[in-house]
Amino acid sequence: MTRDFTCYFYHRDGNYDVTVAYTRDPDNGGVFYGAAFCGPEDQFNKRMGRAIARGRMDLMSEAADVEDFWGEAPVARWQVHEFILKSLSDHAYGYIPDNFVIHPDNFEL
Repeated sequence: MTRDFTCYFYHRDGNYDVTVAYTRDPDNGGVFYGAAFCGPEDQFNKRMGRAIARGRMDLMSEAADVEDFWGEAPVARWQVHEFILKSLSDHAYGYIPDNFVIHPDNFEL
């Protein structure tokens, strides 16, 4: 599958500025995503964050099942964003800082 239509969004939680890259998988309704974390001691750089997030997204071999998570299809953009942030907060991948946590009250789950 080609990942030509990459979307980006940003999240700030007081500790990290997070750049997220994602694309939807038209075959199964899932998403491929990656994230870059900019700590408080780092200078935020949009171009670098996008490049890192896109590179990590490209390493995903299987799309995450966002529709199964929400129990409906299709899902809206905000649902994709919340799914990704929840997955990052659950430390789904090894590159996520140990102290990165999204407070549960921030989700509409």
